[in-house]
Amino acid sequence: MRLNQWAKHFVVYGLGVVLMNLLPALMIPIYTYRISPSIYGVVELLNRSQDILILILSFGLRSAVVTFYQMDQGNPKAQRTVYSTSMGFMAAVSLAVILALLPFSPWISKLLFGSREYNAAVVLILVATYFEVLFQSGVLYLQSELRSVLYVSTYTARSVLAILLNLLLVFWWGWGLMGILWATLIHTSIFAIAVTAYMCRRTGLTFDRKILGELLVFGLPLMIGGFGGFILNNGDRFFLEAFRSSSEVGLYGVGYRLGTVALALVIQPFLKIWSVTMVDISRRPDGRTELGRIATYLLAACIFTTLALSLLGPYLVEWITERSYWQAFRTIPVIGLAYIFFAWTIVMDASFYVTKKTIYKLYDIGLASVVILLLYWWLIPRYGMMGAAWATVGGFASYAGFKAFFAQRVFRIQYELGRIVTVSVIGFLLYEAGAHVATRLVIPGLAMRVGLTLAFPTVLWVGGFITPEERRSLVEYGQSLRTTYLGSAIAAFQVNTPSVTNGNGHSNSPSHNPAHPLMSPNGVNNGERGKLWVKSIIMKSGALTLASHLAKRKIVVLYYHSIQDDPGRCAKIFVPGIVHSSRLFQQQMEFVAKRFDPVTMDDVVRFLRGEAELPSRPVAVTFDDGYADNFEIAAPILNRLGIRGLFNIVVGSIESPRPPWFCRLHYAFMTTRMQSWVDSAAQCTRSLVAPGDRTIAFRLASQRCATSVDEAQAGIISTIEQELEVEPLTIKDCPMMTWDQVRALRTAGHMIGSHSLTHPNLAYVDESIQWREISESRTQLENQLGATVTHFSYPNPIMYPNFSSRTVESTRRAGYAMASTMMTGPVRTSHDPHLIPRVPAPSDMDQFIWYAENTLLGRRL
Repeated sequence: MRLNQWAKHFVVYGLGVVLMNLLPALMIPIYTYRISPSIYGVVELLNRSQDILILILSFGLRSAVVTFYQMDQGNPKAQRTVYSTSMGFMAAVSLAVILALLPFSPWISKLLFGSREYNAAVVLILVATYFEVLFQSGVLYLQSELRSVLYVSTYTARSVLAILLNLLLVFWWGWGLMGILWATLIHTSIFAIAVTAYMCRRTGLTFDRKILGELLVFGLPLMIGGFGGFILNNGDRFFLEAFRSSSEVGLYGVGYRLGTVALALVIQPFLKIWSVTMVDISRRPDGRTELGRIATYLLAACIFTTLALSLLGPYLVEWITERSYWQAFRTIPVIGLAYIFFAWTIVMDASFYVTKKTIYKLYDIGLASVVILLLYWWLIPRYGMMGAAWATVGGFASYAGFKAFFAQRVFRIQYELGRIVTVSVIGFLLYEAGAHVATRLVIPGLAMRVGLTLAFPTVLWVGGFITPEERRSLVEYGQSLRTTYLGSAIAAFQVNTPSVTNGNGHSNSPSHNPAHPLMSPNGVNNGERGKLWVKSIIMKSGALTLASHLAKRKIVVLYYHSIQDDPGRCAKIFVPGIVHSSRLFQQQMEFVAKRFDPVTMDDVVRFLRGEAELPSRPVAVTFDDGYADNFEIAAPILNRLGIRGLFNIVVGSIESPRPPWFCRLHYAFMTTRMQSWVDSAAQCTRSLVAPGDRTIAFRLASQRCATSVDEAQAGIISTIEQELEVEPLTIKDCPMMTWDQVRALRTAGHMIGSHSLTHPNLAYVDESIQWREISESRTQLENQLGATVTHFSYPNPIMYPNFSSRTVESTRRAGYAMASTMMTGPVRTSHDPHLIPRVPAPSDMDQFIWYAENTLLGRRL
């Protein structure tokens, strides 16, 4: 049994989401020991009113910006414009709306509570709403940028500050309702300003009316579904206020929050993974069956969580609330039941997304909203908060029923109905048994209820519900945990920074790291330590390794360029980030040989064609350009470990009197003593005073060389070297392989591929030049090797993209079986063999392990 796609990242997201959702629950005892149920009911209504106002002020743009951001992948400027435009629009419109509503706060108070007594409270919640809109937009940017640690840390820090403020203002100073609202305004405004400033600093302040129009066209229809969701989740509070009292709203609010703990523990972590994996799973040959199995797992987890909360709820409510709130426990099992139905609807959504028939989502939530409104009207006046709870069950059950009706018609999922019924019956019987255990005798009653809760997974295990393959998966996971903590699994993170440069062009070598107040003695930024620590815990848990063993097969294709014994020696020759130390490379290859299953790129091709299977953790190793150190340093390491690599050669550089043009150009700009460059081609003078100036000038010059070949390219470089008054880089300082060395690599079992003739950007050259670079390089390689060459790697010198549909078609027509790109991510069975993604080998060991493990799980880092 494979570990399903959603479970791969559950450990990663679970802890953070639990922290974000459970920390606010700690405020329940703060509130309930200092305010009455009626005031708690006022807080509930104000919060729910804030929710609907945020929904309106967001204009559906949250989903729109995430979608547009993904569609603009590879175009950072467009991505920044999307977020900057949406943030500017929502900030301006929200401010105008809030300012317009403030004078009407007395009337809003009368509408909600029947009096103007809470006028000041309405003012505070309106102002807090403005900052909440900004905060949610800012953290959405963090989520899109995959800054998961910063995302989780932000939410957690905000929750901690909220608790501290409420302790001070509500619990110690006794400010009551106003203390709660002032605490909300303070922590919301602080973090809204912080995340907004962070986002604006990274995206800039740009506004595009055309993009805004497209965002609104996409997002506004989604608001309809948002209103339906609001009715299902929050409408009951308003009916309780209208037909019963604020006190009953308060009791119901406490019970509702505790009843939805399953939402925090199970459903929300699941949603973080599900939203980016459901379509991929559904497209698999066995996708319908796998989606059904996921539903079984999700429902079993929700039933277990709800069972625990239901049986332990009476004790929990008595421990954390004042006596006047104790009756709130009655709603916990009913609300938990409602969210079990909701959990099932999440899996059903895959049917709509895979067929792009999301219009049905409006139908099912619209019909369910009508049902639940009728249930509110019928049950709440008669039965109060219990009527509200059972109306919620009826609403979510009808929601699941309507969604199943539509979903199974557009894309039928093979649900495991027998297993779902079995797990539901077991949960119900255990609850019925536990509900009759008296709570007056605390210790015996608590012990029996805990025992019945733990009986749920025990019965599933012993009773045969869990299949043999699932048992093996769990056993392997347990063994992985034991192995890890005994010290023979993934080593704890150690700081290794042997490469010549990091992504910013600064030396990673300890001797080159400037002193910095945020740097620890070993050169690691203290701000990064928390992130590394979290990653270390995740990997040491063994979850990533287990997941990759059981997941649907994906392949990691690593790529390197130069391997040097002393990377610092060539810092001025190579572009930052492409040189690895021999010591680090050996560590990485030893890790690959020990912890993964090394395969060849020929194996990858056969796998994509369906001609061969691969082991569970396949990793291939590739090199680009053809530096002599590939043969002299890298190959012996690979040979010793039994790893067969692919070496993609720039054919024109083999035994050439000159190094590759990009090395020559980088060397010229990094070594010139000129403080400015008189650029004759552009007829301007460019500053070279700061290192950043030199990098910019190098990139501008590289664009000219990347779109030229042969004599034209050589002439551009010679002219620039003369203008910078530097001696050309010699082949002695940047040696390339010889034909004898290339042939020796092939004899040793390695593969040889083409990396073009002269390393231009193939997307920016004429079709005739492109064809010559692709086909003639293959011809020359085959003539020298006396063997067929089937591998190609698209050069990526500068600019984006570095290939086009025409380029891909040319590689096919030239006879290559596969072509590698610089697109990052895992290789999947669905990939075009001429668009193989690869993973750049990070410049330190801890990042290498993280990248490799997560890429096997399908993550694009």
